[in-house]
Amino acid sequence: MVNHLKTSITEWLAVYSLRLARREGPLGKDLYNELGFYLTSIGIEAVALRVSDQGRLEVYLTRRPAGDAYPLQWHCPGSVLRRQEYIENVMQRLAQREFKAPIHSFSYVDEFFHQEQRGWFLMKVYVVNTNGAPEGPDRRWYPVDALPAHIVAHHADEIIPRAVRYYQQQIMEERQL
Repeated sequence: MVNHLKTSITEWLAVYSLRLARREGPLGKDLYNELGFYLTSIGIEAVALRVSDQGRLEVYLTRRPAGDAYPLQWHCPGSVLRRQEYIENVMQRLAQREFKAPIHSFSYVDEFFHQEQRGWFLMKVYVVNTNGAPEGPDRRWYPVDALPAHIVAHHADEIIPRAVRYYQQQIMEERQL
């Protein structure tokens, strides 16, 4: 009886809190992270690739903030698809916040499931064309064969390799035409 009452009160508080939080725009980070344990989120990963003047394939990476998940680690720009958003909305947000440059086009590459401390994610990988993005202390281009030591593991192991394979296949197909 006590356990049932405890569960009922907890569920009521959660539902009431969500109703209070219901509004236009994103949920707060703490509330979203708690909900992440119960829901599968859709992560949009935007991978910008280019060939350097030296002929090396490079990927654009940004450093995550100190107070965020994967603090101070390098990653491909990405975000979670929010309620009532389209992929285009996420790309606009990434262009402003992470690339600091317009995204002119994006192409779907692949998707995979990923579990982490914040919950489950369906990661959707896109190759984006920014026609260049500015460099700075927390954003720069890295050769794909010389990624930084402090990089988010699933970006180095899953996201970047998938994008590179797609990019190389697209280039090969264009050269054959």
